[in-house]
Amino acid sequence: MAEDMKNRARDTVRDTARDAEGMARDVKHAAGDNLDHMQDKMHEVKQVAEEKVHDLEAAIRKSPLTAAAIAAGVGFIFGAILSR
Repeated sequence: MAEDMKNRARDTVRDTARDAEGMARDVKHAAGDNLDHMQDKMHEVKQVAEEKVHDLEAAIRKSPLTAAAIAAGVGFIFGAILSR
C-alpha cells in the first residue's frame, strides 16, 4: 500500500512537471509572438514619426517666419497656462 502511494505520488509529480513544461513552452511562444508584433509596430511608428519630422522641417524651411511666430504663440500659451 505504501509502495502504491509512493508510485502514484511520483507519477503525479512527473505529470505535473510535464504539464508545467508544456505551459512554459506555450507562454514562451506567446511572448515571442507578442514581442515580434510589438517590434513591428514600433518600427511602423518610428517610420511615421520620421516622416512627420521631415514634413515639419520642410514647412519650417519654406516659411521660417511663420514657424517662428507659431512657436512663439505656443510658448506664450504654455507659459500662461503653467504660470496659473
